[in-house]
Amino acid sequence: SALAISAYREPEAGRAAAMPVIYGFMQSMIVLPVLLVSWKAGWTHAPPSAPLLRVLLESWQPTYLDMQPNLPRHAEQQQTDSKPQTATELSSTGSVGAVSPAQAA
Repeated sequence: SALAISAYREPEAGRAAAMPVIYGFMQSMIVLPVLLVSWKAGWTHAPPSAPLLRVLLESWQPTYLDMQPNLPRHAEQQQTDSKPQTATELSSTGSVGAVSPAQAA
């Protein structure tokens, strides 16, 4: 609004300064209903059934791990999902580079 005041002479400066305020108010009056309708229609990451306060306070953005279906979500899951294999188990499965205990001796 300082730029608008400096661009016009005194009689028009008041109206020029009010324009950014009016545009900001109108933008909020249009954007807020669009956001609410989008959320309730299921067009956002937040679930439409969640309470409004919860939607506003929590982050609903997907993380990198959410976008990668083949990666484990947490390190704890990875540890519980796969047990460490011994050299004998690796050689019996035919894993590349596995050395059986007989070959190692």
